[in-house]
Amino acid sequence: KQVERKESRKEADPEKKAKTESKRMDTVEAGILELELWMKDIVRQGINQLQEESYSFFKNISAKMVDAKAPALAKKIDELSAIPNSGKDWAERFLEKLSSIYLIIQGFKNIANLTELLQCDIKTQIGWNYSQEELLKSNGVIDEWVIAGQSFEEDNHLKTRKTYLLGQETGKYVLLLDYSFGPKPFDNLELITGRAFNGEIVFYPSAYPIRGLIKSKEKMKKEIIFKNAFTSIEKIYSTYSEALSFNPFTETIPILLKNIIPVYHDEKLKIIDSEDYFITTDNKYSDTWLILAITGGKKADIFGEWDGKLFYPLTVIVNNKFYSLNGGRF
Repeated sequence: KQVERKESRKEADPEKKAKTESKRMDTVEAGILELELWMKDIVRQGINQLQEESYSFFKNISAKMVDAKAPALAKKIDELSAIPNSGKDWAERFLEKLSSIYLIIQGFKNIANLTELLQCDIKTQIGWNYSQEELLKSNGVIDEWVIAGQSFEEDNHLKTRKTYLLGQETGKYVLLLDYSFGPKPFDNLELITGRAFNGEIVFYPSAYPIRGLIKSKEKMKKEIIFKNAFTSIEKIYSTYSEALSFNPFTETIPILLKNIIPVYHDEKLKIIDSEDYFITTDNKYSDTWLILAITGGKKADIFGEWDGKLFYPLTVIVNNKFYSLNGGRF
């Protein structure tokens, strides 16, 4: 029946679709103007008073963003609400998060003057969704895709799986996002870290595309030798800068580091390259001792996420054997 409904579904009337989009733009604009005023009031009054505010102070504006058809902004406000009273450096982290939301607001107010792909990035940050059916009609990138790493999160019975792919020939990274509610399993359970497949990937529209969908794939392969890895920590910074230059809303990028040594120093896991440059993980990173045990102080390849400050390893590769980690986020 689902197939029959899809086949019988009529193409949306372009005129009606344009009117719906215009109406949503007006609704979002009214909502973000209220959010902007709320944010400016916080700055005028000083952020120290936030530690005394009740739960409803953030929840009310978050609910208004949902009503304004800006669900992604609502989620960012919820994340903002958890920062006060979260540690001695909470003020710095709060202002950084607040500034990123303000950048989205200013981008939306100026959206007509931006490139089409950057408009897509701003809309994504606000909560626009794209039809997977429409995306799968476009041409994708054909390559041998290695499953480099995965992470899992759960919030109120909603489970999120992030799967990263790395193209062996193109060097492109792909983020596959899957959701599951309650006991329902994820789709594509054959996507296991360390395996690969030949296939075609289509990307969501973005000025710096990473998120994608599998359009087609052949039989999974088990014997993998990674290509396109970084051997220098400096390359991480230049890659992250490049991502921000295309899409200033980039939060994390996937990175594969080759021939590096993990060490524990100053209560933090540090990743050191051959030139003695290093990056660190969060001091609450949960897989520190597991990584040290797997590598034994020797060189290894590590795949993970980089947010511009901290590295979150997801996979350790030793002698071409893949060890999946938990993702390291509490």
